[in-house]
Amino acid sequence: MGHIMADIVIFIEAKATQVLTETAICSKACALLNERGFMVGSMPELLEVLEELKSADLSAAIFVINTFGAKELILQLNSFMPEVPALFLRRQLFAGQSGLMDHIRAAESAADIDAITIEQLPTKHRRHSIWYYGTKNLDEVARRAAKSLTLFLDKGDFYAIEKGEELRTRN
Repeated sequence: MGHIMADIVIFIEAKATQVLTETAICSKACALLNERGFMVGSMPELLEVLEELKSADLSAAIFVINTFGAKELILQLNSFMPEVPALFLRRQLFAGQSGLMDHIRAAESAADIDAITIEQLPTKHRRHSIWYYGTKNLDEVARRAAKSLTLFLDKGDFYAIEKGEELRTRN
């Protein structure tokens, strides 16, 4: 027996990231969706939400994942995420454009909280889009994500998510 696809978005954002105003993009977008989303910050919370949905014979329509500070969580997702679309929100730092990154290389260590590569994202066998945000455009990207997610939930067409990112790249 299959689960009914619900108009539900599961937002995944590391607990440490949720409390920082310059990185809490999922928290902001979730608040704009008016109770159409679940916010989780850890694997136990995600498993609890997935179990609640399963017991109600429901499944999420899409996952929205802030990759900043969520490396350990993301590396575990393929085992637990159903094959539904995903929107990945990656923090983009602009230091590389100034030449600073030629002199400073980020360490691959536990202290490097955004060290996940695009290749490590759970994108195999699922439609997905990767959007970028920074401190200056976080609110605008969160609003655009909420609007695109609402269109996706209402129409069931992933193009609404793809078009939302396309609008950003044209501005």
